[in-house]
Amino acid sequence: MNFLLQIFAFRYLQQHEETKNNYPEWVDVFFKAFVAALIFFIVQIVFDGPDVFLRWIAHIINLGIVYAAFKIPVFNPIKIYVNAFFPVVAIDFLEDLTILINKDFYASYETWYGTASLFAWIWLFAQFIINRRQRKALEEERIKASQKEFEIKKSQKLQSELEIQVAERTSEINAQKEELIKTLNELKSMQS
Repeated sequence: MNFLLQIFAFRYLQQHEETKNNYPEWVDVFFKAFVAALIFFIVQIVFDGPDVFLRWIAHIINLGIVYAAFKIPVFNPIKIYVNAFFPVVAIDFLEDLTILINKDFYASYETWYGTASLFAWIWLFAQFIINRRQRKALEEERIKASQKEFEIKKSQKLQSELEIQVAERTSEINAQKEELIKTLNELKSMQS
């Protein structure tokens, strides 16, 4: 399962807009990492022999992803997802470490590890659902803000056009007023 998390993480990083815009040189690196994780996953499924070796490779890569998400800016887009899948990674790592150090201890607490793993996966899926809803709500708010900004620009344009029309009409009225005053003065001077 560790390689599945890596496949998801590297694919997400490769396709994320922030990566494409700010770190285009990393897009190819993330694609290669995605392919490597996919190959490791297939090898892990097909061959039983190197399973322990591949699990430790997966642990090292996953812990590297967790570290990178908090220390390397190009990995920032997956910080939320790392928070979601860290319990799965940590429990899986502790489980394999316990097996490596003391199999008898692991055997006596195997159900505890299984339960912890189950809850870690529930946490992971719950976080993905929550994050998805938040992203949808954020996107809706962004669209509303964009529409509101468009309406504000449109009203500002109409206001400036209206101000121009008012200024033109005021100038016409003032010209007519001056002309009427001039005509009135001429009439008064003719009558006197």
